Amino acid sequence: MGNSSSTVTAGIKNQADGRSNVIYQLADVTGNGELAELAKMALKTGNFIQLDLKIMEKIRPLLYNDGEGAMIPMAEVIAMRHKERTGNEYECSGKKSAQKYICWRLDCRGAVGETLLHVCFLSGLPEHMKLLAQRLIVTFPAIINDFYLCDEYYENAEMVRFLLKKGASVSQRCCGNFFTCDDQKAMRTDSVDCEEHVVLPAKTDYSGHLYWGEYPLSFAACLSQADCFRMLVAYGANPNNQDTNGNSVLHICTIRENWDMFSMALEAGADLHIQNRMGLTPLTLAAFLAKSAMFEKIMKKERKILWTYGRVLMAAFPLAFIDSIDPATGELNRLSALALAVYGKQDNHLALLPNTLEHIVMRKWTVFGKKIHLVCVFSSSELKMSTKTKVYTALSMLAVIGACSYLIQMFLHIHNVGRKMYLLSLSGFPGKAIFLVSCALVLLAFLLRLSCLDEPEDIVWMVVVLLTAAKCLFFCRAFSNVGPSVLMVYKIIVRDLLRFFVIYCIIVVGFSQSFYIIFLGYRRGDETFDIEKEGTIMSNFAESFVRMFMMSLTEFGVFYEQLEQCELATIGKSRNAITVSEDVLNPFGGQNSQGLSHSAKNKNTGKRLQRDERAHTPRTMFVQGKTAIFLIAPCNAFKKRIMNRWFGMN
Repeated sequence: MGNSSSTVTAGIKNQADGRSNVIYQLADVTGNGELAELAKMALKTGNFIQLDLKIMEKIRPLLYNDGEGAMIPMAEVIAMRHKERTGNEYECSGKKSAQKYICWRLDCRGAVGETLLHVCFLSGLPEHMKLLAQRLIVTFPAIINDFYLCDEYYENAEMVRFLLKKGASVSQRCCGNFFTCDDQKAMRTDSVDCEEHVVLPAKTDYSGHLYWGEYPLSFAACLSQADCFRMLVAYGANPNNQDTNGNSVLHICTIRENWDMFSMALEAGADLHIQNRMGLTPLTLAAFLAKSAMFEKIMKKERKILWTYGRVLMAAFPLAFIDSIDPATGELNRLSALALAVYGKQDNHLALLPNTLEHIVMRKWTVFGKKIHLVCVFSSSELKMSTKTKVYTALSMLAVIGACSYLIQMFLHIHNVGRKMYLLSLSGFPGKAIFLVSCALVLLAFLLRLSCLDEPEDIVWMVVVLLTAAKCLFFCRAFSNVGPSVLMVYKIIVRDLLRFFVIYCIIVVGFSQSFYIIFLGYRRGDETFDIEKEGTIMSNFAESFVRMFMMSLTEFGVFYEQLEQCELATIGKSRNAITVSEDVLNPFGGQNSQGLSHSAKNKNTGKRLQRDERAHTPRTMFVQGKTAIFLIAPCNAFKKRIMNRWFGMN
């Protein structure tokens, strides 16, 4: 496997001899040639026109399709390599081979199958050759993907063997910036105290196509050069040597997901538990990078098979570096495979959980996790309630229990008397109906609390408080001091307040819409004012209704400030005067109409009382306004008549 020494030497000699190939006449590895000289002149003058023209003239004939490239059968490439290595023609099997995109013609390559762009890099890239490489890529971008044809710059086991025989060190490190992780290249620092004269940050994601581990053995593993790997091991290469990042061959194979070379390194004596600078073993490194295939295979390598029976086997996995709890110290291991899989930032980390890790988690939860969780939850200081919270909770429970018992009693009553009779009884007793609604709302608030819906619960409780207040007035009727007042309040709410509210709503609804239309002309002549963005105090129908209610409470400051800047300000002021007058007169009108109604009733009632008094001669009768109190009456019939006429009671 590999090339003969004579072939390698001939290729290198032909590269150095600029007369042997057409591309070496343009530029060679020593930095000379026609295009190289033009590049030197371009650097001095800063004019690239002549160089670009010469590139177009000399390079275009050397490319397929004038630089566009072509799909070339791989059989032609293999035939040229075979002839270069053995000197014999390659016999094709007759099968149709795959094709590869190539830009530089195969018959116009250098001594080792390189293009002119490769020659620029092989020269060490002095300034003029660097410029030539840049102009080549700009002029013919497709050549950037062309590759070497011959084997001198690929796997060359013969050359490796030759160097090893001549005493080449198998521990020599390649730690330049070119072979460093991409996220570490900008943070490299030099230090004379460091053996390799470079200091790298420990934290990295190991990105970069050319991070191969610095050692020749790691390079061979990354490139899958099995023969070179065996030769290096035979000459004393240590597979446990660690690079600047602390990675051994096994770490590098894990990063590159090369299982074949990983297995070969294990056979060569590589240690599976070496930790790098980030504290990761090859197993935890696979978990850190979310490489599920490598993770499963390394897990199988770490297991200890206890017994097998056909296809069935029983194996034990060491918990070190797998479980989140370190079995040696009992402390939490943040760099364990389980912790990295659970707290990983990539979606691919979830693919690590099934099978072994999932079984570990479920087993830990079943054995002791759920018990500890239960104890921690109910012994948490956050759950300890203060005295105020305890009292509040107890009263809330009593309120819910009371509401439930009252509703159960209601359903039992409905079952006994029937739904129609029960609803008929509620029609004459609105206070009870309101209280039943409040009990239902208490249960609704309880359900909202269980659902953690705080805002809807607060709204329901506000409604409950308003409704239960009406029920509290009912119990006050039994007291002689406040009973008549409660009855009077009920009658005022039903008669006077309802009448006033209807009239007030009619006035507010009508005038609010008129003011809304008036305020549409607010600052209409001001071009800098946008009414749709900045708005007014009556920017919509609902806002105008609320503003009219505030005006009835003598809040006119902001209203008049904006009304002055409306086009119809005079009409608005007139309407406001009318509105205020009606708001003032409305209560008096309601009271006068109510007074006239009650005067007529009292007059008729007085006549009836006089007749009853003459007939039954009561000892004491006192009539004043809306309240009649009698202390002694000669007969029950008279009492019932008075109660019926004055209070609507039988």
